[in-house]
Amino acid sequence: MKILTRYIGFSLARQLFVMLAAVVVIYLAIDFFEKIDDFMDQGLPFSTALWFFALRLPLVISQVAPVGVLLSVLVVFGIMARHNEIIALRCGGAGSLRLLAPVLVFALAATFALMAFMETVLPGAARKANSIWYGQVRNETPVAGRGSNIWYAGDGFFVHVGSYLAAEKTALDVTVAYLDENFNLVRRLDAVSGVYDQNLWRLVGVLEQDLADGLKMAHLQEAWVDLGFSDADLTRVARRPEEMDYSLLMDHARTIEARGYNASRHRADAHAKIAFPFVCVIMGIIGGALSLRKKRGEGLAVTIVWGMGLAFAYWVVHSMSLSLGYAGRLPPLGAAWAANGIFALLAFSLVRRLE
Repeated sequence: MKILTRYIGFSLARQLFVMLAAVVVIYLAIDFFEKIDDFMDQGLPFSTALWFFALRLPLVISQVAPVGVLLSVLVVFGIMARHNEIIALRCGGAGSLRLLAPVLVFALAATFALMAFMETVLPGAARKANSIWYGQVRNETPVAGRGSNIWYAGDGFFVHVGSYLAAEKTALDVTVAYLDENFNLVRRLDAVSGVYDQNLWRLVGVLEQDLADGLKMAHLQEAWVDLGFSDADLTRVARRPEEMDYSLLMDHARTIEARGYNASRHRADAHAKIAFPFVCVIMGIIGGALSLRKKRGEGLAVTIVWGMGLAFAYWVVHSMSLSLGYAGRLPPLGAAWAANGIFALLAFSLVRRLE
């Protein structure tokens, strides 16, 4: 590793740590004052609230990491320009591409670190945080699952839902097992699908087994039952892609497609888990290009405002493209990578103008 690459790389890493710490503290402080009243209203101990906000840290870090990379590059290059280090390096023969090379190395390292972080640390932490928030704070119906293999324990019965399609509001592979006071199975319903309507579930394609007095079986076109939860409870369970890694999301998508349903939402979320970390590279290059093309007299604050504006624009485009992917207007892979492609072209254009 050359001296210049090592010098800029270490400066960027140190600045990224400071930026992430500052942004995370601000984010959690706002989140704390918004949610602490809910913990107090439920009479939960303060230690539970602290544990909840600690579990929120991985999600916050994963969301602000690309912005942290952008700000790190802007600040480091701004400080170097203020100390005339950029001019000295240019006089020594270092062109813009040579100065951007350490940024690319740093941004690639941040990309793969963020990808590994989102696949390993984030899902478990998000799952535990959501369990505290929805289970202990909101006291919502305790439906357990991650969009597939959903379980609910009612009064004298158990429910299992193979998969839930939030867009269609349809539960697939529904099984209801009724137990007596000795926990013996007395009745079982197996349905192909179910839709929530008028505070009841309309189960379709039902096989009913009555075991109270021998075994009696009947095939029903539909059956109306109270399962103890609503479609909103299942929607809450199904819409948490941050709780699943890439492989789980893709497995869930394949399971849904095997049953003949559209899994565009799940595939788009899965591809986004790979696409989103690479925005660190794009933001890093954009930050470096903005810093190196800064006109004389422009302060660091002006460059940071431009950078933050571009970061906000990325979030808007990324959210819109994912929404189009959810709706089937864009293929899932294209929806996940569309914003990266657009801003990669912008980064390339800025670099070309430097030369």
